[in-house]
Parts: sequence; C-alpha cells; structure tokens
Amino acid sequence: MRRSHGIAATTNPGLNKNYPKGTGCCNDAEVFDKAGIAVLSVEATNWNLGNKDGYQQRAKTAAFPAGNSWHDVRLDNQQHIDKALPGRIERRCRDVMRIMLPLVKELAKAS
Repeated sequence: MRRSHGIAATTNPGLNKNYPKGTGCCNDAEVFDKAGIAVLSVEATNWNLGNKDGYQQRAKTAAFPAGNSWHDVRLDNQQHIDKALPGRIERRCRDVMRIMLPLVKELAKAS
C-alpha cells in the first residue's frame, strides 16, 4: 500500500541483534503488545543510525545534536520541528492517513 502512494515506510530490518527484524525498540504500543491488545501504531526512526536500535531518529545536526528529539521539551515540540524540518509534520500525518485509513476500512470488512 505504501508503495502505491510513494511513501517511504518500513519495519525494523533487524540490524541490531537486540531488536530482531520486525520488532520495535521503544514505542508506546509496547504495553498493549504485552497485554495482548491489538493496536495499529506508527513511529518514525532510522534503524540505520547510531547503534541501529531505533533510538537515534535522524542524523546529528545543530537542530538535533544527539540525532533525536524525544522527551526533550526544547526539541520535541511542534515549533522546533516546524522550524528545523519545515512541512515534515504535515507530510508525515498525511502519509500516515493515506495508509491507515484504507487499511482500517479493509480490516473492518474482514470482521
């Protein structure tokens, strides 16, 4: 589905032995997984950077000195991200909806 929309989206390729292919490192869906509750979730990271564990989200830059923004109120906010990465939030939200909405509609038919 993502290919038909020209959206770059993948699962963890398993480059770090502690995070096998297809698993996540650190997202909010983990508690639901452990409880056996099915959820659809999306996260943005780059599995090819740093320790290849998903914790480094992007290349290190002046705007993102450690290569990530999460849990840092100076960096993990819309104003900073819009300034450092203009249009990124809108594009990503649109891309997520272009995939998730048809997927949810299709899944709803199956049940």
